[in-house]
Amino acid sequence: MTPRRDPLPTHVPRTVAVVLAAGEGRRFGGPKQLAPLHDRPLLRHALDAVLGCDAVDAVVVVLGARHEEVRAGVDLTGVRVVINDAWASGPTGSLRAGVRAARDDGAGTIVVTLGDQPLLRSADVARVLAVPADAARAVHDGRPGHPVVVRGALVTPFVDATGDDERRALLRAVAVPVEVDGGPDVDTPADLDRVRAVG
Repeated sequence: MTPRRDPLPTHVPRTVAVVLAAGEGRRFGGPKQLAPLHDRPLLRHALDAVLGCDAVDAVVVVLGARHEEVRAGVDLTGVRVVINDAWASGPTGSLRAGVRAARDDGAGTIVVTLGDQPLLRSADVARVLAVPADAARAVHDGRPGHPVVVRGALVTPFVDATGDDERRALLRAVAVPVEVDGGPDVDTPADLDRVRAVG
């Protein structure tokens, strides 16, 4: 069940989650957003993780490749959908589109997650958000990953960064690492089989 989101006054900085799910799933062999996992599409698992986090006020999902098919196959209740028509140019455009939408929606804190992270839990999102710093990022087995949190004065430079390298450098300089159990993203059918084996 999708938690009810009470409207907040526009002057109150909100915490907005951005879920990136615009890719075509080339290594997966098709739209992995729709791949079934425990009776739900893969993307819905990622959405439920952020929707179930009490610290998150609103959720934006960025779609791109075959977005009409994805919208028809995934329950997007409680989620604002942003379409990135330039999804083929890479994830930077999708990130920028999602984060700008979040900022326009009154976000003072933005948490970025991936649509192909089905093992991510609401507790993982909450743990990264709880860090009292301008930026924090999840670490999985010592490797930087998602969620990534930016807030306050760091939101604008994060949005306006000219590319992935500049954004990564910004996070390396300031983001507090937080070890979480959310697991890796799913890139291939073999990855999904491993996730299914976890239970």
